[in-house]
Amino acid sequence: MIEDSRVHGSLYTDPQIYAEELRRIWYRGWVFVGHDSEIPAPGDAIRRAIAHRPVTLLRRSDGTVDIDGVARADSIHGFVFGSFAADGPGLDEHLGDATAVFDQIARLSPTGKVRLDCGWLEHEVNANWKLLVENEVDGYHPTFVHGSIFSVARGPLTGLFDGRSVAGARALDQGHTELVVAPQFRQAGPLSWVSATPAQMPEYMQRMHDAYGERADEYILEGPPHAMIFPNLFIAEIQVFVIAPCAVDRTVQLVTALQLDDAAELNSKLFRNTMGSVGPAGLLLADDAEMYERNQRGVTARHPEWLDLSRGLGREYRDADGHLAGHVTDEVTQRAIWRHYRQVMA
Repeated sequence: MIEDSRVHGSLYTDPQIYAEELRRIWYRGWVFVGHDSEIPAPGDAIRRAIAHRPVTLLRRSDGTVDIDGVARADSIHGFVFGSFAADGPGLDEHLGDATAVFDQIARLSPTGKVRLDCGWLEHEVNANWKLLVENEVDGYHPTFVHGSIFSVARGPLTGLFDGRSVAGARALDQGHTELVVAPQFRQAGPLSWVSATPAQMPEYMQRMHDAYGERADEYILEGPPHAMIFPNLFIAEIQVFVIAPCAVDRTVQLVTALQLDDAAELNSKLFRNTMGSVGPAGLLLADDAEMYERNQRGVTARHPEWLDLSRGLGREYRDADGHLAGHVTDEVTQRAIWRHYRQVMA
């Protein structure tokens, strides 16, 4: 059902497979639950769920952050993960080289701290959760699926996802994947990732240089990551998404704006950009939602029976870190997700 360059459509539609995914992936591995900035004071608590099971993210009286309802909880840069399994790999092992993704976000704050405290929007789609996971790190679709927004919002990153882009795609450990957008950001200039310039953000630039010295220029030029942390956390440069499966053909996606501690003028821009792209009247997420549901109808019809994932297969290579990599428009990331899926579902 899972081959090197294609997967069978029933993997998105079979209720028995979905039930087994819950058992082997969602109830056995590490899953993102929330961020410690959402519960700033002792006694604060918020209700969340890992797939269908309710849990509570809370800050105890001694200030420590925990998750009630799971066997283990751990965090990285405030991103809190939980696992129902009492034994197994720790969070560090689960993340592997993807820990660098969180480091990359944190160093965009003058204090090294990230916040996810401005509320979450929820979008429900009639599609299998894996279609969302695959889409988050697909660099081929934006130029045509999101063609309308690119046509009216032209900026320094217009060519990020076309054939001339210098961005890449790569497979990390444990099913985590990344679109390597930093080369394109470097080419476009400092703060291009937020459609701004240093002259427009003088306070932020000064605070970053005070905190990091000359390294600040590289951090600001490189920008934030574009990475999917399997199975449910998507760090989309200036936004953070959480994927929550509800049924074999129904998924809720939550989204919030990335906020950086001690970066007020930048945070305002991050929030406005988020609302413009994935807010209730946003131009971006509506496109993706339509495609999720069209794809779900396609796999349900089983015509064709298999989904092809061969784009760029012949030009994969090993990057300097030993990871499989390719062009940003290649399906390196989708193939990596399915390789990991096959391993954990075996």
